[in-house]
Amino acid sequence: MGSTVSYIKLNRKMLTWGWKDVPEVVALWIHILLRANYTANQWHGEMFEEGTFPTSISKLAEETGLTPKQVRICLEKLQKTGEIQVESNHRYSKIIVSKWSDYQVEDGEPTDKDGAKSGQTQGKDRATLKEIKEIKNKKNIYIRPSLDEVKAYCLERGNIVDAQRWFDYYSANGWKVGKNPMKDWKACVRTWERNTNARKTEDVLPTYSTTNNKNLTADEEEELLKLMGVK
Repeated sequence: MGSTVSYIKLNRKMLTWGWKDVPEVVALWIHILLRANYTANQWHGEMFEEGTFPTSISKLAEETGLTPKQVRICLEKLQKTGEIQVESNHRYSKIIVSKWSDYQVEDGEPTDKDGAKSGQTQGKDRATLKEIKEIKNKKNIYIRPSLDEVKAYCLERGNIVDAQRWFDYYSANGWKVGKNPMKDWKACVRTWERNTNARKTEDVLPTYSTTNNKNLTADEEEELLKLMGVK
């Protein structure tokens, strides 16, 4: 398995995989398969064999868009069912893909001009690109926007939504709206926009205070109350 490859195999068994209905686990698992060394590599003077790589909770969170807490929980789930092993020290965590060879294209296997494996769509145990996309769409694996995308959308709409606060809120709750996975992040931004505008309107409504207006004449006070709709 020493050749350089730019793709991995995904088996149709993933459609019945125990974690297929947990988007965060699916996203992290695919990322781990792509990050694992396909040849032995040296890092900081240490050798990492095929199917392993050095990383950290914060690094995986940065690379996947998950929160550190989500990454930690997903790693625990993947270890529980034997997909990976994790060896940690004070410098890094070593991720080991348990059945790494099952996801690799074998040496000498023919490919077409696009790099896809010959006969790929005919194999009974291999998921097609269409099926993989259907899994992603069904489970909303890649609906999470980046903070820059949220800021750009708020700027485009000219709203006063705090993009950082919005992003932090949904990152912390696992990108859910109520109890359901988020399906349209732009719609969520627009909802915040409406709520924020409503609060902003309430904040600037004029209020009447006899203390602040004690120097008004009786006629001026009556006129002010009329303008405010009080009388």
